[in-house]
Amino acid sequence: MIRARSVLSVGVALYLIALIWLAFVPRGDTVIPSAASAALQFALASVLLVLVLGRRRWWVALGFAVLGTSWIEAAQSVWMPPGYALVSDVIAGTIGATVGALVTVAVLRISRNPAATSLVTEPEDLGA
Repeated sequence: MIRARSVLSVGVALYLIALIWLAFVPRGDTVIPSAASAALQFALASVLLVLVLGRRRWWVALGFAVLGTSWIEAAQSVWMPPGYALVSDVIAGTIGATVGALVTVAVLRISRNPAATSLVTEPEDLGA
């Protein structure tokens, strides 16, 4: 368990480094809009952070992802050409991080309690 968490932590660190590096690469004509890209990138970041930190600390993962998207856009406004940093990217990143964290918590909760996932009761459970 400790070894798996260590490997996952290294993977998260590498992903976050790649995320920061990609934020400062000038984007040309892309098929994916920047807001959708930010939402997907930070959804994955919050999923990975929830997996490392655990289900009970989902709010830390969410906070870290929201601060990350805000920091990247603030840094882009300083170091990148005008019009590169967008408030819509911060909003999209925040929404993506929220969805990623909440979905991960829900999946972890369901996977830990498989009896709670059955929505259909079997006939023998009804006393028939």
